[in-house]
Amino acid sequence: MAKVGYMADNFGEFPHTMRVTADNIMGKSGLNVGNFAFWNATQLLLDEEIVLFPFGAKSDNYIGKLDFIVIPAANWLSVGQDFGWLATFIEEVDVPCLVFGLGAQSENVDEFPTLEEGTLNLLKAISKRSPYLAVRGDYTKELCVSLDIKNVEAMGCPSILTSANKALGETVTEKWLRTADKIAIHGLNLKHNTQDVERYLYDLLKEIKGSSYVIQEPRSMIRLMTQEGLKDIDMQPLAHAHEYLSQTDTFEDFVGIIRGSSYVPFSLNSWANYLSYHSHAVGTRIHGSIISLTAEIPSICVPHDARTRELCDIMKIPAINAAEYNTDESVEDLFSHVAIDAEEFDENRRVLARKNAEMIKQSGMKISAHLNAFL
Repeated sequence: MAKVGYMADNFGEFPHTMRVTADNIMGKSGLNVGNFAFWNATQLLLDEEIVLFPFGAKSDNYIGKLDFIVIPAANWLSVGQDFGWLATFIEEVDVPCLVFGLGAQSENVDEFPTLEEGTLNLLKAISKRSPYLAVRGDYTKELCVSLDIKNVEAMGCPSILTSANKALGETVTEKWLRTADKIAIHGLNLKHNTQDVERYLYDLLKEIKGSSYVIQEPRSMIRLMTQEGLKDIDMQPLAHAHEYLSQTDTFEDFVGIIRGSSYVPFSLNSWANYLSYHSHAVGTRIHGSIISLTAEIPSICVPHDARTRELCDIMKIPAINAAEYNTDESVEDLFSHVAIDAEEFDENRRVLARKNAEMIKQSGMKISAHLNAFL
């Protein structure tokens, strides 16, 4: 069995002995619990011995000890992100390398971000050692091709393959129009183009009793959930969130509502299990939408930038753009005109599974029984 260096802090769960604090949650999740989705999913596709290595690792500890490098990636192709250290790591360890779910970050699809030299070197280092780079969607693929990185395939995020249910779309469709009586909300994208939607979701939290606010970040909001004493550094971002989300609540009421209804996942499995007790999910967080579908509940994503839009497109995730969201309608109305195409969704998962399997096999690694079951 080959030894695979796998760049992640964990496989989608916090250590059982970890003290539950906002700092620990952020520190062990790469500053966003949503990372659990692809840290967990990518390793499900491999049948090899996996050795975790952390963000910022030095090659000295791994040269001659690894047969492959696998990187479950995020929206790294963005302005100001410099991955020169990882390019150096890959060059010096010098073994076949696969990247999954690599994405570009931009507010719109009409322009590409200008990348740092170190990040350009990362693309080149992986390109030389991989059959092709698995990127999130066509927008990211076009960016890479414009940079003369030609061996690229748009494959979404591996997290869409987390569920072993090959008829996942059909299962979700059967529940699509049931009464929306307990909503899981994945939000807190406090951006200029999402305020109307985020306010709607916050009000929904108050209106439909038993609904949940699933928080992936930031640290200050997580500190509310963990019941820690707030720090001076928390007050400004909390005040901003309060002003952004609420038009009527006092700050004290806002804090009480968040504390009383928020949930921070402790593992990928606990996240999916918790969501399964809700009737529906809606939100601006792409991995929240994917895990909601994994939990077999109807879910709609509200894309707000090129990154979330391309992921919804390539993985056939039910979606409505933030600019088109009608905040005057009910949840039932939303789910009546934004639907999932079960046949298309399930067939697309099979297509993505075949692409992942082909890339893994071409690299020289073995695919897992989990992935093989889709083929």
